[in-house]
Amino acid sequence: MNTEEVAEAAKQLGMEEGMHEATVAAIHKTINMLRRMKCSPKQILQELEQDYGNEFSEEELADFVKNA
Repeated sequence: MNTEEVAEAAKQLGMEEGMHEATVAAIHKTINMLRRMKCSPKQILQELEQDYGNEFSEEELADFVKNA
């Protein structure tokens, strides 16, 4: 790999990490909003699965609900 390829790979990795962090932040905001609306943990998990199920497993989403 030359320096340009290394720089591009690092840039891509940084973008992916930033997008992941933004998604996690959005999940936390969604959980907080749904809690304020008095949704049950099961309802919250169902909503998260609809919106983020292609990016996170059900177990990961359940952990977000439990730890948020």
